[in-house]
Amino acid sequence: MTDIKKTLITSALPYINGIKHLGNLAGSLLPADIHARYRRQTGDDVLFICATDEHGTPAELAAAEARLPIAVYCAQQHGIQADIYRRLGISFDHFGRSSSPQNRALTQHFFKSLDDRGFIEERTLNQVYSLDDGRFLPDRYIVGTCPHCESDSARGDQCENCSRLTEALPPLSTDLLTDVADALNQLEEDRRQLQEYQALARSVGHFTDRYRSYAKTQSRRQARGLRGAQTGFDNASRALNDARSELEALQAVEEEANAAQLVAKEAVSANRTRLEVLQSDPINKDANRLDFASKDAADRQRDAKQADVAARASKDRFLGEQNTTAERGERVGRVGRVGNSLLEVRKAAIPFVELGGIAVCTENSNPDVMVVKPAEYRV
Repeated sequence: MTDIKKTLITSALPYINGIKHLGNLAGSLLPADIHARYRRQTGDDVLFICATDEHGTPAELAAAEARLPIAVYCAQQHGIQADIYRRLGISFDHFGRSSSPQNRALTQHFFKSLDDRGFIEERTLNQVYSLDDGRFLPDRYIVGTCPHCESDSARGDQCENCSRLTEALPPLSTDLLTDVADALNQLEEDRRQLQEYQALARSVGHFTDRYRSYAKTQSRRQARGLRGAQTGFDNASRALNDARSELEALQAVEEEANAAQLVAKEAVSANRTRLEVLQSDPINKDANRLDFASKDAADRQRDAKQADVAARASKDRFLGEQNTTAERGERVGRVGRVGNSLLEVRKAAIPFVELGGIAVCTENSNPDVMVVKPAEYRV
């Protein structure tokens, strides 16, 4: 029994861009397909695989021309190419994509293995920089004259006319490459510092905005405080004016009380004069009449004294009411003029009597109504 051999067959990966035709088929895909069919007929275990090449400049250029994102463009073109190869009868066991996760992991595995063994080195190359695009351009982006066949449509990596390799720019000296690398490193450092300065500027701007908001809040609070202080000052001024008005009213009451005392003294003096006249009148020496006159004069003098005491009590009570708001609220104080030099302090209607032309309250111990006015002497 013959051992079965395992055979892996691949073909060149077709670019993702462009519709494939018989030339592409005959150049790369058909030879691999013929070999796979032969191996299967010999009994080998054959795995024939291929994929669309979705990496590099061709995919980027074609997506930009189609005005589509690269991923969307590659997905559309992969479906179209897979359908073409199926209809042409290419016997792929698997036709995938170079951008698949499986291919990415396999490629990184190969790269790491080669790098660990020292088979990969880093080189510095010169490239053309586009000011309009703001980026370095791959060689295939550069179109010019081929140095070999002088075709004017040669790309920077290869001439499509003579198929010879080209270089978009001549190699630069080592010193110049070192200077460029240092300049790029310095540019990167400057860009990093600029980003830090921009972040600091944003932080300062945020702080400034918060400080302005705080200052506005404090200003509004101070304005409210000033308005409150002004209101308090106005209230204090009104209270002071009210106190001055009360003081003036009390001074008026005091003046009225002094006038009442003067009237009472004048009444007492008049009564004494009349008594003396009666006592010296020879016509009126009748004992009963003289006795009546004496008693009447004594009564008038006593009434005058009582009126003076009542006037002083009324004055003291008014002065005491200046510092006692509650007592001033209970009493109703009113100063007015009734008749000639009338002083009235009224709490309630209390009966009074007229004694020899001088009216006094019947409750002499605590008079609430006291009226003092001049009266003619009557027997």
